[in-house]
Amino acid sequence: MEEIRLVALANYNSFSEEQKEEINKIFSAMDKNGDEKVDYLEFFAYCKEIYGGDYYFHSLFHLIDQNGDDKLDFQDVMTLCYIWASGRPFCDGCKKFITGLFFTCVCCRFESSESYDLCTPCYNIRRFYFHRHTEFLDNYTFSLQLQTEINGAEETNSQPPQSQNTLEAPASSYRRGNSKGKRKSAFEFIVQALSVAASAATLATVGGN
Repeated sequence: MEEIRLVALANYNSFSEEQKEEINKIFSAMDKNGDEKVDYLEFFAYCKEIYGGDYYFHSLFHLIDQNGDDKLDFQDVMTLCYIWASGRPFCDGCKKFITGLFFTCVCCRFESSESYDLCTPCYNIRRFYFHRHTEFLDNYTFSLQLQTEINGAEETNSQPPQSQNTLEAPASSYRRGNSKGKRKSAFEFIVQALSVAASAATLATVGGN
């Protein structure tokens, strides 16, 4: 978890003042009583308002509470924002937040709007027994495969048009839905995601008044 905190801080330090303000908006939206701390009830109310349903709030709250005082300070919330914006998963087996490497269902990643992810212990004991797919890759290997697929798609798009008499090879099922053309950097993605979250926080605050 400490490594995730450091990555979150590194991203925050790279933000402009306007981008840092997005984090401030989220923190202020959580801190209903203005005491510069976010207790569990404030945290739970915010998460339920913005994300709805059970977002594994309890375990996540205690994970990001660095000093264990049952209150989140600004840096804790900054870490939370990074976790949400970067899409770091919870295990679909044990329901715990995954702080390290994990295994992801390849088919769900490419063919569904939701991923199916397992921490290493759950994957080792085959906790995907009731899942409809069986092909899993660790997230590092999956990233390499995805990059290979993207590079292959770009090379194909750069080739001159084929003759009408030439048979076209069927597209790989893994490539489906992944040739997006312009790809945003991870940094831009995080900034955009935080901006959306901050806007939602502002709307929730206005709606609650």
